[in-house]
Amino acid sequence: MAEEMLMIPYGKTDFAVMRREGYYYVDKTRYIRSLEREGNFVFFLRPRRFGKSLMLNMLQTYYDVDYADEFDVLFKGLDIYDNPTPKHNKYLILKFNFSAINPEREKVMESFNFEVLLTLRSFAERYAQYLPEGTFETLKGIDLCDRALNFLIDRVKYAKHRIYLLIDEYDNFANTMMAEDEKGYTDMTHGDGFFRLFFNIIKKATTDSDAAIERMFITGVTPLTLSDVTSGFNIGANFSLEMKYNEMVGFSESEVRTMLEYYRDQTGVFRHTVDELIEVMKPWYNNNCFSTDCIDKERMFNSDMTLFFLSKYIGREGKIPEFMIDTNVRSDYNKMRKMVKLDKTFGDKGHVMQQIFEDKLSYEKVVPEFSLYELQIVENLPSMLFYMGLLTHGTDEEGDKCLIIPNQVVFEQYYRYMDNCYKTYLDWYTDINTVNRLAKELIRKGNAQPLLDYLCHQITTDSSNRDFDAQAEAFIKGFLLAKLGGTNNSYLITTTEREENHGYSDLYMEPWNDECRHSFLVELKYCKHHSPDSEVEQMHKEALEQLERYSAAKNLQQKAEGNGWTFHKLAIVFRGWEVQVCEEVFR
Repeated sequence: MAEEMLMIPYGKTDFAVMRREGYYYVDKTRYIRSLEREGNFVFFLRPRRFGKSLMLNMLQTYYDVDYADEFDVLFKGLDIYDNPTPKHNKYLILKFNFSAINPEREKVMESFNFEVLLTLRSFAERYAQYLPEGTFETLKGIDLCDRALNFLIDRVKYAKHRIYLLIDEYDNFANTMMAEDEKGYTDMTHGDGFFRLFFNIIKKATTDSDAAIERMFITGVTPLTLSDVTSGFNIGANFSLEMKYNEMVGFSESEVRTMLEYYRDQTGVFRHTVDELIEVMKPWYNNNCFSTDCIDKERMFNSDMTLFFLSKYIGREGKIPEFMIDTNVRSDYNKMRKMVKLDKTFGDKGHVMQQIFEDKLSYEKVVPEFSLYELQIVENLPSMLFYMGLLTHGTDEEGDKCLIIPNQVVFEQYYRYMDNCYKTYLDWYTDINTVNRLAKELIRKGNAQPLLDYLCHQITTDSSNRDFDAQAEAFIKGFLLAKLGGTNNSYLITTTEREENHGYSDLYMEPWNDECRHSFLVELKYCKHHSPDSEVEQMHKEALEQLERYSAAKNLQQKAEGNGWTFHKLAIVFRGWEVQVCEEVFR
């Protein structure tokens, strides 16, 4: 009898449930040995939706004394099974998840106290047989989490057992507070703040003689809170940027390929080859790299997005999903908006954001740790975006290391962010219904002129009384990229500063599915508002010459011809905020 097909684990983080109930699991147990060898106290930072919670849950299952009888069921067939470490199933697991804590200043301390007490009481009840008699009953009578934590640690130590401490999303509520209430965040993480006190108790429990906490694994997104609350907490090792842990969460291309091959054979609904599906997925979910030493190695797929795609593809019986971005990811935009605040002049942070958006960022190094105060230093902004998954390690056109936007899912967040910035800080207004209607003309008929005319007209109208010559070109180009990319990302992939035939095109858009059969090359020129007509004419001439040269690039021609696309060339010239030329070029 054929084995039942393994279910797709989209949204699943409970390792034991996945193994018992027949879900596909991408084996990451090979990292257990390395983690044991290198450190008892580990911090591991990764962006959201990369599988950190599942990794933590797998460690919980492997080390928990209560899962000893299920070791064969849960780990048979996985890398660690044939050669387990001596420490498997030897610990009492104390696991905190801080994602449910209310970050509002008036409620955060009470919420934190409640969640920690709930976890401690659950621990005492679950492991009652290993703890001194009456531990759970006494703990129920303690209503302050710091006292309860100290008491429980003392009871575990007295019973001569050892704790493996796991903290998932340690900075979830803290990052929200930092973005919305800096004073509340500072009060919580400095001095005698309750969150700092929590970590002080943990440190003491790891360094005492016969320490109760023998091992620790903490996950989060950014090092900000880590720096602020763990000053002097020098027992932990941060492996987040190390080469050997680059693939510990997320999926490598080889892991994605193996998974696709499995479901191709099991379902029989695939209408594409595995190679074709990987090429569809790569621009959207791939290209993540977390160590500068891995730039030339396999890039990592976002695991959550990969499973989202696979689930939709099979559900549609072999048709590419209409939308490549899970709506849950769009909520990440709000975190970006709150963490990166600009002012009416855009300022230094705005300049960095525009550089990123236009693919001109020269930053290479990621700062391993910085505090809230140090985040105000504009040079640390790219590092913050890296930890959030909004930048990744890559190379520029010359092959030099730099930070880049990894893929289209992340680009979509930048589109929304920059579009909101132009609307909020420059008062550039566009009617969404008009934009969507004109975008359909571009997508279905290849007629980009009406949409570009409308966008350029809005720039001219809303900016007629402004004089930002120093930034105008960047603003205009960024606005058009945000609008064109954000409006059409369900049909077109939009890029900027793409190398073509010994030059760099301003905007290039190409279809990623069969519902659009048109590609577009856009060249934008700008001269200051007091420039004479002769300069405008010269800019127009240069735009036409560049379009001609770029469009002659073999890769563009072959790609358009091979896919049956109609290739369009468009020239735009601004003088100050006034559009002088906006035309499709047919020669």
